Amino acid sequence: MASHAKLAEELIAREESLRGDRAPQEALWQDVANYVIPRKATFTEEVTPGTERNRTILDSTAPRSLELFASFLHTLSNNPAVQWFKVELEGDGADEAMKQTIVQQWCEEVSKRMKRYMEAPRCNVYSTLHEGNLDLGAFGTDVEFTEMVGNDLRIRSFHLQDVVIDEDAYGVVDTVLRTACYSQRQAQQLFPDYKPKKKGAKAKFLHATFPTTDSEYADLLPARVRAAGQPYASIWIDTEEKSVLRSSGFEEFPYSVSRWYRERRNMYGCSPAMTVLPDVRMVNRMSDTILRGAEKLVDPPMAIPEGGLVSPVRMFPGGLTFTEGNWDPKPLIPPGASRIEVGDGLLKQRQDNIERGFFVPLFASPDSPVKTATEVLQSRDERNRAVAPMVTRLQTERYGTLLLRVFGLLLRAGLLPPIPQEAQRYKVAVRYVSPLSASQHELESLGTLRIIEALLPWAQIAPGVLDIFDPDEVAKVVHAGSGAPSKIMRTKSALEQFRKIKLEAQQRAEQNANLLASADAQAKLVTANARAKAAA
Repeated sequence: MASHAKLAEELIAREESLRGDRAPQEALWQDVANYVIPRKATFTEEVTPGTERNRTILDSTAPRSLELFASFLHTLSNNPAVQWFKVELEGDGADEAMKQTIVQQWCEEVSKRMKRYMEAPRCNVYSTLHEGNLDLGAFGTDVEFTEMVGNDLRIRSFHLQDVVIDEDAYGVVDTVLRTACYSQRQAQQLFPDYKPKKKGAKAKFLHATFPTTDSEYADLLPARVRAAGQPYASIWIDTEEKSVLRSSGFEEFPYSVSRWYRERRNMYGCSPAMTVLPDVRMVNRMSDTILRGAEKLVDPPMAIPEGGLVSPVRMFPGGLTFTEGNWDPKPLIPPGASRIEVGDGLLKQRQDNIERGFFVPLFASPDSPVKTATEVLQSRDERNRAVAPMVTRLQTERYGTLLLRVFGLLLRAGLLPPIPQEAQRYKVAVRYVSPLSASQHELESLGTLRIIEALLPWAQIAPGVLDIFDPDEVAKVVHAGSGAPSKIMRTKSALEQFRKIKLEAQQRAEQNANLLASADAQAKLVTANARAKAAA
């Protein structure tokens, strides 16, 4: 038990140290959240739940651009309408094994089952990923946790305020320390032996996930964790008592920590919101200035002769102000207040800069005539090239970790079909189907069809011009770009057998046709000879 207390103290101290190191980062996150996503502006100030948080926002361009960015990224990277990942085999000879029908069908079935479990209501994967996209756009970092509760897959997104991370020597996040506040009811559901000190008060807990190979904790880990031999430890700590409540391990790293941009000597990512933060501040100040100018035009200050009024000046619509004699209150228009259109033009420029910073023009099609297929492909290529570096990083840090974790959980739970014997000697990999690679395959398919279509008129003049193309390879390229399932394609052995039967049938048909032609010729010859004899 003494080692357990020491472990709790060490992990609590590590969490406090990492949180202290990122204090400047939290100040920046707070500033970004105030202007871009105020419901998450709780890094440096405590807010009562339900309190209105939009008081600092005078222009909604940044919040709306963030929402569009998250929606477009959701559609681009994990569209629910498509199969955005696939199961494959790795290792020497895996390519040949993947050509076998039974292996292909198993890989496709596993991919479909994984997608079905991830789309279950309790898993809530798409809502979680969308929430992560908002964090990526605003703070540059998002954290998701994947676990199995009974036979239900659960994926959750955590606020950066509750999470601190640490990297290994290669820049890969392998440690997450997460704080959580639970009511007594929730705490006793998670930890049946938990005994609260104060009734009705929420308690704070720390969940530490780190490699079991970390030397600083090697002698402090509970015996059951060391005996299990799992690569990652899971330690739940009561921060008030500084005691270990529960200890276990993970076969895969359960957290997906992804960064949008990377900054030197900073474990946390940078975001599009940070890039356009000066413009966001500026449009709020400009909106305030323009609104005050417009207010002075609509409700101007008044110049009133001293001692000439009988009643107060009534500024509301239809208000009557009574004066003595011919004295007339006159409105004062401040210099420049009538040139609001100048401010509107400058404001529009800054708003456009914010939208470009969130890549909105790349995703949102402007109001224009119908585009040709070439224009659509060109605009898609420009969009993909613009976001390629960030999406590639997400492919590794978010989807690679998430999909590997989901596959492992479902396989150990017996919810996936057994691996066929033909695939057991290979390593199974779950690959995220990047929209960039899918777009590339689509372009290859369209290019192949386009060149054949262009050569068809020449084939009427020179039939041999199409002999340069391998029909089987053309079919494979077109199939790869179509996204159609592999089960519609015959395997190599089945194709050879089919062509052999087809060739034999053609040969028999030709032989029968030759026999019929020969018999017909002989009949005609006999008839001609008979007629000649009769004539003689």
